[in-house]
Amino acid sequence: MELNSNMSCCAVDEIDGLEMVDDPLDAMQQLLEYGVPRRAFLIFTAAAGAKTGTNYGHKFAAFIVKNKLGTVTESPAMQNPNTNRYVTVFTWALNRKTMETWRKKHPYDDEGRDLD
Repeated sequence: MELNSNMSCCAVDEIDGLEMVDDPLDAMQQLLEYGVPRRAFLIFTAAAGAKTGTNYGHKFAAFIVKNKLGTVTESPAMQNPNTNRYVTVFTWALNRKTMETWRKKHPYDDEGRDLD
């Protein structure tokens, strides 16, 4: 998982590869391994075969909200004309202060384990 910094706005990055990480805790630890991103917003997407239901994007958004790491807004699920799958776009307004505190309490190691 990584940040895609190729966007033309320096306030926004896209989280790429979220679908490859099963656990929201692991995803957050990977994301914050080198520090809190210097952005105001991060976006992430989640694709599914159906228009409704919970997927990895919803689980990650719920983790963010539960841990008070910012606010998340969710688009309606729309059918991607390239894949025919349904995609939802999530916009995360970062709470940088809380994220830094959370990061110090939940360090990430190369094995992807929570060291606490």
